[in-house]
Amino acid sequence: MRPGSPELAIETLSAREELSAAADRVAARVMKTLPLWGGYTGEWALEALLIREAVHDKGRTVLNFALERGRLRGESLESVKPWERQPFVSTEWELAQRTDDERFLEPWLFETRRWRDEGPRTPEGLILHRTTNGRPVLLLDDLQEYALRCLRGGVWSGDLDLIEEGVSQWLGAERALRDSANGLWSQGRGFLRDAKALSPGAWSRGHGWLLRGLVSGMVALERDEALARLAPILDQVLLALAATQAESGAWHRLLHLPVGRSLPDASGTGMILHYVFQAWRRGWVTGHQAWAERLRKAALWMASCVDEVGAIARSCPGPGPLVSEEPYLLGGLESGPDEPHGPPALILAAAAGEDSDFPWMA
Repeated sequence: MRPGSPELAIETLSAREELSAAADRVAARVMKTLPLWGGYTGEWALEALLIREAVHDKGRTVLNFALERGRLRGESLESVKPWERQPFVSTEWELAQRTDDERFLEPWLFETRRWRDEGPRTPEGLILHRTTNGRPVLLLDDLQEYALRCLRGGVWSGDLDLIEEGVSQWLGAERALRDSANGLWSQGRGFLRDAKALSPGAWSRGHGWLLRGLVSGMVALERDEALARLAPILDQVLLALAATQAESGAWHRLLHLPVGRSLPDASGTGMILHYVFQAWRRGWVTGHQAWAERLRKAALWMASCVDEVGAIARSCPGPGPLVSEEPYLLGGLESGPDEPHGPPALILAAAAGEDSDFPWMA
């Protein structure tokens, strides 16, 4: 269809409404089934719900749900949540933005600084993730949250050393994890028998986590001079992702392989869509019009992944640390309708697609 045609207008209006309705179904399902205590996917789903509700001024349903959930857990504004128990995501930042109450951030900042001071590190200074077996590993999923907390916390408190720590983590992670041949990132290091070997391949949701921490950190920096030091990292990530998107609009589980070698992944695609859009709308993306079309295609594909009860298909099961490509090749692990990484990614996709700046008419 040609840009501006009536057929395209009808298709995009329908897709936008479909994506929004799908996210409503998913949100209702999440709030009905979210356990009071659980793993990081529950906290991530709550963060995604809060982001979508705030962006589109959808009232306080999710915010009230989150506050009541905290009350039932015995949490107060002064509650300290140890960083060791908050892998990959923390909701305090979103709660502070929604309530305009900075008391959420005081214990959060205390723990961010404790993480900086006490967290295990690689010889080059990169923060390590403590696995359940106690062996620290370099894990992109967790490093992005640490770097993001440093940048947000540094900007909020005026702590320039904390900002520098966040920037340094990204510069070091790029050197350690990025494949110069294709621009894609490994998920980490230390998972294999050879502790110095990188995790194999390039995983789509891993790049979603990468973009969450990097783009959100850049948003926090706004016009800070540190922003210019992170922009080249984003440029290289987007260049690599542009080359790996399927014609359908999806990004597949293993980005370094030809599209037909692994299944499309809703969790990675939804995250990539949301955070690239945040960069796109701020003018941080090279090839603005080309990326507008990529975003539109990704949103159209995401709208097709949800059934009538809010279950999501095509979300890649969690590998933990990715130690082998084989389970994620075509014919390997299938996606179940209750795969927990799907809901937050779909909600994030909708938060982008419902935005008035989203390039539906690309």
